[in-house]
Amino acid sequence: MTHIAAAAGPRHRKQAILWAAFAAAQAVVILAAWLSPGGSLYDVNLYYWWMHSGWVDGQWPVLTSDWQYSSWVYPMLAIVPMSVMAMLAQLTGNAVAAWLILSIGASAVVFGQLVKDERRHRAAWFWLLFFAAIGPVGLGRLDIYVAVTVFLALLAAPRRPVLSALFLTVGAWIKVVPGLILWPVIAVSRQRWRSIVAVALVVSAAVMAVVALLGGGLRSLSFLGQQSGRGLQLESVGASLVMISSKLGGSGTAHYNDALNTYEVQGGPTDAIVMVLPAFMVLGLLAIAWLIWRSRGPIHEVLGWGALGMMVFGILTNKVNSTQFEVWLVAPIAYGLAMSPHSRAWRHAAWGAGIAALLSQYLFPFRYWNLAALDTVEVSVLIARNAIVVALAVLTVRQLMRLAGPAASRDELAASGWPVERDGDVEFTPR
Repeated sequence: MTHIAAAAGPRHRKQAILWAAFAAAQAVVILAAWLSPGGSLYDVNLYYWWMHSGWVDGQWPVLTSDWQYSSWVYPMLAIVPMSVMAMLAQLTGNAVAAWLILSIGASAVVFGQLVKDERRHRAAWFWLLFFAAIGPVGLGRLDIYVAVTVFLALLAAPRRPVLSALFLTVGAWIKVVPGLILWPVIAVSRQRWRSIVAVALVVSAAVMAVVALLGGGLRSLSFLGQQSGRGLQLESVGASLVMISSKLGGSGTAHYNDALNTYEVQGGPTDAIVMVLPAFMVLGLLAIAWLIWRSRGPIHEVLGWGALGMMVFGILTNKVNSTQFEVWLVAPIAYGLAMSPHSRAWRHAAWGAGIAALLSQYLFPFRYWNLAALDTVEVSVLIARNAIVVALAVLTVRQLMRLAGPAASRDELAASGWPVERDGDVEFTPR
């Protein structure tokens, strides 16, 4: 008993230090929100206005047919966190405070999963430092729920793939991208793929049925068409090519899209890039999906690198890529660090994502107007940030190609640097 108590003491101290650091990181983010220009948490007020219009005026996104938001940019379950925030705002008296309470609470759920196991503490540090680095936008958008649902789904996938599918489908009906992670879960749970697909279909059918019964018809799918007419947003990887062209004497410029409340680029190679990006997205995601399906390594490695591949190519080939999209990277990398804390590849991914997050906060909200003016310093920072995302894509493809190579024994994997010890029992992707 004495040995147990002695071991428990340091463990509890480490957990207390981590929770204290988590609280400090949230304070840093709140301070940054207070010091930053007014637009850093602008979307929260828009969320509140949408919910106020519903609860008070009876005009709901999607559900109200003759309203300007009858076709909505978000999937329908985005109303859930927004509505909870609006109700909590009645107590706090402030929508931003209410949203931050919910976002920090959601982040704390993942952090608690990381803190309770000492082998996951490296991932816990990464989680809190990433959100401190990216600043207010990391907690101030719906993308925090992308991070939370994807992490919980990856954690559940090896043993409970059906629960994993539930997390991902609910997350996809909040902000689409968690749905991409269903493929890695299917790839490592092949005998149960029917159950995974069934969960996704049942949840989706239930959401659509409720929307239809409430008067929304098939407008629950309106978010699928809302992005098609968008131009090339200022922060996207494709826009970096236009900026480079403009600095080399081309005609690329930035302009404000009043309808979408965002800056886009135009001129130079913009039209050509917009034309080819959808094809690159499809081809890139199909290539990643094929590598995931071919993978023969430990399940947690296939899940982690597969999820990161889906997310990073979703960013690279996107016309939008707002600052908060970098949050898509945090869950797969935190999961990879949690399951393989001594992996050099995951540490490299963590450093890359952390630096990209810090550069992102520099650009938005603090230097966004300079970026919109295509000032050389800010353009250079953006290009560096996007180059890191490209490097993460290269790293991910390299790791997936190793996993998709000839089947290897545990000894061979250990000799090549793969972590093969986890609770004495590493699960391998079924074949």
